[in-house]
Amino acid sequence: MVKSITGSYKVSYHPEGPDGEVYEVDYSPPFARFKMLPDLEKEIGMKLPAATELHTEGLVVFFL
Repeated sequence: MVKSITGSYKVSYHPEGPDGEVYEVDYSPPFARFKMLPDLEKEIGMKLPAATELHTEGLVVFFL
């Protein structure tokens, strides 16, 4: 998708605006693939509800 939009796998990122520092983000393949819930749980250090329970009314999950 990045290549079809920008014509390149590399994108310049200006988090502070056009006059700030420029970062280059490289989306060149191959890149790591992650399993959404298991890898997210590992990174945040907590167990999330099962995917079938995420739509449950009253369930609120906060990420900081």
